[in-house]
Amino acid sequence: MFLQERESSCRDDVGDAADTRPSQSNAAVDQLKGATVEMVRAVDSSHSTVAFAQSTDADQSFSRYDDDKPVDGVESPASEDPAVEGLDHYIDESEIWDTAFTDLISREHPTDRGHFSVDFDDNKTKQFIVDYGTCRPSGPFPKDETQENRSFSDSYYYTVSKAGMSIQVAWLAYSLVLDCAYCEPCWLFADRSDPHYHPAWSTGVRKWKELSQKIKVHASSNTHLQSCIVYEQWKRHRTVTDCVAKQLHSEKQFWSEVLKRLIKITLMLAKNCQSFRGHTEHIDNTYNGNFLSTVKLLAEFDPIMQELLRRPNGTIKYLSPVIQNELIAILGNALETELCNDIKRSPFYSIITDTTQDISKIDQLSQTFRYVKVIADDSGRPIEIKIKETFLGFYHCKSQLAADMSQQIVQIVETKGLSLDHCRGQGYDGASTMSGIYNGVQKLVQDKQPLAV
Repeated sequence: MFLQERESSCRDDVGDAADTRPSQSNAAVDQLKGATVEMVRAVDSSHSTVAFAQSTDADQSFSRYDDDKPVDGVESPASEDPAVEGLDHYIDESEIWDTAFTDLISREHPTDRGHFSVDFDDNKTKQFIVDYGTCRPSGPFPKDETQENRSFSDSYYYTVSKAGMSIQVAWLAYSLVLDCAYCEPCWLFADRSDPHYHPAWSTGVRKWKELSQKIKVHASSNTHLQSCIVYEQWKRHRTVTDCVAKQLHSEKQFWSEVLKRLIKITLMLAKNCQSFRGHTEHIDNTYNGNFLSTVKLLAEFDPIMQELLRRPNGTIKYLSPVIQNELIAILGNALETELCNDIKRSPFYSIITDTTQDISKIDQLSQTFRYVKVIADDSGRPIEIKIKETFLGFYHCKSQLAADMSQQIVQIVETKGLSLDHCRGQGYDGASTMSGIYNGVQKLVQDKQPLAV
């Protein structure tokens, strides 16, 4: 909300609140074309550090002033905490420069405090002020006859350290509209509910006598220091939420790269029918199996795997036998889904079934599908036909009876999402249970699908 009337006088209210955090110099307007204006801003980070230290060393004995009333004609501070609120509602720079600020940009000092309310919650406006730069006109400044013709001076923009160095007080701003000095970080981000907060450096200070000492006292207050921290984060477009998001994104990228490598190793071993584990399960042991040995070999050349193995014992590394089995299961399911999709795209298929005993003498039912795969070009025109036989796994044979086995075969077909209506052939061995002409598995399946010969 902008103030349209000029406030002729500002009264001073100084307590023990504020900071010595320097900010950036005024931005210069290069062009104004419609609502788009390019700004150029210089930030001196080294000055920021030195000024912070200088302000902390300031004499804090000067703590009371003549006038403790807020500035006339300016709204009283709200009880909200815009500093915390600002961290939770960070506005991206691309959303800032809209037509709402066209009128302000056309003015000589767009971020002058006199153009705005002393308290507002519009984060777009706050980001605009931070991005454009602190209002620091060079003068000349009007003299106040009631104060022995004293006035503000651009010399207040700098302070002299004990070593004689001139240091910029970059948080200090001056309003030509209100003829007062103010602290931009406190105006935008100070915690109004802080018991040590005093509104003078937000509304404006006009008592020019001993202003240098007042600046030093304000710069050392805790409320001001907190405001400057938030201001600096907004200036760098970095809020707490933003920092956490970047850290999470970095971790996500790291583990994504780790899993890519582990999946490639799993696929390589599975494709070549190699065992995964050896006699031991520790990465540092000599005979630790093909999986861990491949990981260790890859780490000699790959920085991602090097970082993974450098992590202390007890931390997550995705190298345990449980994770290996999970990777195998996930990749197996993905492969089975793709193969079943190929069978579904085929107009017809045949089933080939047999039983065999495993090492524990348990009968296993093998399930194989034979079908035609049509290869098409980019335009969808068929260019090749391939006959495929796909083995989809072993299943525990629940019973040796033909009726039970035929029912299990049909259940397996339906579990894969395939329709028995497209089955056109069956293949079994010569056992009567499988190929019996009256009560064999082949006959019972054909009763359900007569075309499955």
